[in-house]
Amino acid sequence: MKRPALALSLLALATMPVLARAGDVKEADRTCRTATAVLLTGDGADDASRWSKIREVLGTNSEWKVVNDPPEDRVGDVALRRWDIKHTFKGGPTVAYTVMCGHGGTCNDVAVKFREKFPTLSPVPVVQCGDVSNVLTNPQAP
Repeated sequence: MKRPALALSLLALATMPVLARAGDVKEADRTCRTATAVLLTGDGADDASRWSKIREVLGTNSEWKVVNDPPEDRVGDVALRRWDIKHTFKGGPTVAYTVMCGHGGTCNDVAVKFREKFPTLSPVPVVQCGDVSNVLTNPQAP
């Protein structure tokens, strides 16, 4: 997915309160060496609850390992990051809760598992290969 497409996906997902099925996850190229899965968005309140959901999903697969630094070219490694959303809209989310992966397939799998575990949460997870700084800024580890 190209950068403008990710921005449009985040905008559309953030402004449309639509319930979706697990198959609706916007996946990235499984072979990319770095990827980011946007799993949740919000206003920055109740970070602990959002990270708890993400950690709950990560705990379902022993092959997924949480690391401190965003990985590159490493299957199974993920780094947790909270980002500010660059282009916010009135009433829309201002932060994104993500996992950064060293493999597109890892991020896709995490995003699909997250959607299966929490099917009523909106927006649907989006996975992007490479740099996401065109729509997200100020990454912070929890």
